[in-house]
Amino acid sequence: MKIALFYPRNTMSSYYTLGGYRLALERMGHEVLDVWLPPEHRVRRAVVDEVKARLPRIEELNQCDCILVTFLEHICGWLEVVYGREAWQKIKTPKIGRFDESFDRADYQLSAMWPQLERWADYFSFPAASPWQPWG
Repeated sequence: MKIALFYPRNTMSSYYTLGGYRLALERMGHEVLDVWLPPEHRVRRAVVDEVKARLPRIEELNQCDCILVTFLEHICGWLEVVYGREAWQKIKTPKIGRFDESFDRADYQLSAMWPQLERWADYFSFPAASPWQPWG
């Protein structure tokens, strides 16, 4: 299976953000398109062109079997700037959004962000059981 793996590369975070997801998927026999993004929540305009230049084009993403967008709550701003919501939604490849933070964390208020977050994936994976459910 060919998987496009989006994640923030962050040396101050977890093994996943330093290639752990990629290595696990490759060891399982998958071909991985390694798509790392800057770790900052806020998009730094100074590096947008550099980031855009090295990320796969929509045509390349459409050749994958699935797109795994990990840490979705942290990188959706980059997806917006690099691809744009309209172009992203036209991708035919199934997109799976994996969240890093629990939705019931009061300091993140992710449930309030759900209308913005749900636009970036077709399917979702949550890290922990939570009383909050986006589907009602």
